Amino acid sequence: MGARDNTNTPHEANENGRSDETLKGTDYSKARLLPVLVVLSIVLLAVALWRATTTPSPRCNMPLLWKIEQLVPWFRRPQPSTVVCGTNLSGLYKALQVYSNDSDGRYPAPSKWCDLLVDLDFTTPKQFLCIDALRAGDRGPCHYAINPNATPDSDPNVVLLFETKAGWNQFGGPEVLATRTHEGRGEGCTIVLADGKVRFIQRKDLTKLKWK
Repeated sequence: MGARDNTNTPHEANENGRSDETLKGTDYSKARLLPVLVVLSIVLLAVALWRATTTPSPRCNMPLLWKIEQLVPWFRRPQPSTVVCGTNLSGLYKALQVYSNDSDGRYPAPSKWCDLLVDLDFTTPKQFLCIDALRAGDRGPCHYAINPNATPDSDPNVVLLFETKAGWNQFGGPEVLATRTHEGRGEGCTIVLADGKVRFIQRKDLTKLKWK
């Protein structure tokens, strides 16, 4: 038998050339993609570290990250518990105002205030819960109380709503006020005044509050 001719035909040569070019193109695409992946990983890590911080940074100083936070819920940082409590109490205050507008300028009976706000769909059960109280084992459907002496016409500095031990339809004054420790804020209590202002009051200043 004669020796096999290893010379490629023109067609085979063209096919081999195209294969080499395809491989080179694939390698080039991978080389271009790698830096993009590295940059993306760095950005994700930076945002994750930023998200983990507990001290809120002024949003005006981080416009890009703030926009990402709004567009992608995963990037949103956990809010400090006092902020959550303040948001809850502010929402309950607004619910009380709606109730008052529908009830001839009166707040609900203190012994039924939670029931009435929920039954009338002015708020949701979740808005009655304090994160730190739950973490501390103080479990119950509501961690806030209403001051029975407060009315829609009360002095703006009178306490309307405040933190208390777990329960439901709770009302009273400083005797039922809770001063559980909020992370990063020290011992104190979040309150809402009659004019709707939300305040975190340190324990040493609680005696200065106005209840009537």
